[in-house]
Amino acid sequence: MFRLRKRDWIILTAVIVAGAVGYGIYSKWTEEGLRRTEADMKSNLPLRVDQNTTLVDVKYDRTHSTYWYVIENADQFDPQEMSALPPKADMFRHDRDVRFVP
Repeated sequence: MFRLRKRDWIILTAVIVAGAVGYGIYSKWTEEGLRRTEADMKSNLPLRVDQNTTLVDVKYDRTHSTYWYVIENADQFDPQEMSALPPKADMFRHDRDVRFVP
């Protein structure tokens, strides 16, 4: 049977603690980066996308991004244009919610 000596337990504990601290620091750094990116993006809003569409708000989370758009001439909006984008386009690398504000 495999038994750990006292020194091995100390090393194992140090590795586990270092991993937990590293993960905590990385999580905080990632969250701060997302908040900075969101603030930078919001400073440019509202942003005219085309003659009918205006980006009015964004929200970034770790696993997805949400974008709110206003469609000014709904009768000229073709939802098929959004579905025509390739499924693996760079802008769709992670989950994104797109919401249209009436």
